[in-house]
Amino acid sequence: MLELDLHFRRPGFRLDVQGTFSQPVTGLFGPSGAGKTTLLRLLAGLERGTGRIALEDRVLADSSTGTCTPAHKRGVGVVFQENRLFPHLNVEQNLKYGARPEKAAPGLYESVVHRLQLDKLLRHRTHMLSGGETRCVALGRTLLTLPRLLLLDEPFTGLDGDRKRRATELIRSFTETHQARAFLVSHDMESILALTDRLLVMNGGQVAGCGAYAGLLDSPAALPVLMSAGMVNVMRMAVQWSDESQAVTYCRPLPDENGCGCADAAEAPLFKTPYLPRPAGTAVNAVLNPRDILLTSRPIPGLEADREASRQNQIAARVVRVIGGVDRVLCILDAGMRLIVDVARNALPPGLEEGRTVWCLFRTESLRIA
Repeated sequence: MLELDLHFRRPGFRLDVQGTFSQPVTGLFGPSGAGKTTLLRLLAGLERGTGRIALEDRVLADSSTGTCTPAHKRGVGVVFQENRLFPHLNVEQNLKYGARPEKAAPGLYESVVHRLQLDKLLRHRTHMLSGGETRCVALGRTLLTLPRLLLLDEPFTGLDGDRKRRATELIRSFTETHQARAFLVSHDMESILALTDRLLVMNGGQVAGCGAYAGLLDSPAALPVLMSAGMVNVMRMAVQWSDESQAVTYCRPLPDENGCGCADAAEAPLFKTPYLPRPAGTAVNAVLNPRDILLTSRPIPGLEADREASRQNQIAARVVRVIGGVDRVLCILDAGMRLIVDVARNALPPGLEEGRTVWCLFRTESLRIA
């Protein structure tokens, strides 16, 4: 658990952050100048403010007692936006710099090299690397120091789709396996939600909201900040079976950390995604744009009979919240997981209200597997 009561001042800027963070990964989101990087520097011991930082059973800083653990003794790993690799060392030497052989986790080095696709780059000097490759080396080097707290400042910049997916899975498995905490800063909400739905939303150095993504949609302070990034659905689902002849894979949503969803997997709705050659039970992240969903007040009968229409998903959902706008309306639904729908006001089903059941229609091709 990470406990914060932090305050920092400089001319024209004030930062105040309080909270307790028990999840493995917390997404840190806000506009430029919100204080995200300043918060990371305070946690890392590179800036000094007032207040208290406690990580698990250890107090890292407490201005009331004069406690301030030096940066190199905090057990904090930081991936900066600038990467900061050593140019006189090759990739392998950079990866192993700062590694702790006395506490080495079996297979961690091999896993980092393999997952980040660095196998063929180990003898390369840093000037020979692309931006994405440099980013992967910086991430791998930090993980190999076995930090208790991992601070990631835009870690996916320059990574292509496959490397980004691999890096995401590596961060997830590292925090789970080593009981580490992580703060992930990104301007890309999709990147954050691929790892966690827990967010700390900041604006002007202050906390605008803290909690689950769907829950923050009820926050008057957090919602405008979240909407500035563009809303997105990132849904954690499990592969059930595939139909290669129809080029579709059937998946069911997994319950989220709040228990939202169907406790009985057989009762969860089936989603059709583009064909995935993956075994049953494989967990995937499916991305769906809220504007790609059409709402209807009743199901369309015989949808599966039409070959073209069979490429459509038709999912029943309960309306949780309706957020009205001038031209468009944001609807929060429960469809076995939270689902956000952004629809034109003139396309709303009649009588839409909280608690009502509606049907969501969207094409299979609209679901992208991240």
